[in-house]
Amino acid sequence: MEIKKSIQNVIKSMERDPILKILLENSHLTKIQLETFLIDILSKYNQENRIKSEEKTYFRIRGKVSRGSFNRTLKQAKKNIIRSIYTILLLGYLKIADSTTLILRHLEISNRLREYVEMQKELRENVEGRNMVRIIQEELEKALKEEI
Repeated sequence: MEIKKSIQNVIKSMERDPILKILLENSHLTKIQLETFLIDILSKYNQENRIKSEEKTYFRIRGKVSRGSFNRTLKQAKKNIIRSIYTILLLGYLKIADSTTLILRHLEISNRLREYVEMQKELRENVEGRNMVRIIQEELEKALKEEI
């Protein structure tokens, strides 16, 4: 299955991303929940073939899991994502944090992360570029830790 290898390659490449590691460690998702959620999302973008839930169980990096296990993990991931959004709304409602400002601040960090990833791809071969990427990575790690 070409789509299986493609999805697994995306997930494996993400495992080497130090920024993703920091984000995941400070999120409400486990590594397995994120992997399962990504499999579900990425398989929905496959326009050529409709991928059945039974087939998705083979896409996990560590190998096949039962359909029930896959669906339970996916349900947990979605629940945790929704709870995170409700937490931001709750803080805004209680006027502990302006949810609009909070969201905008985190969107700014998210955009900087995206820029970092793009820059990392472009400059990977260049020694000066690698140093620049390392500096940006350290800056982003610091900003993320300060936000939490």
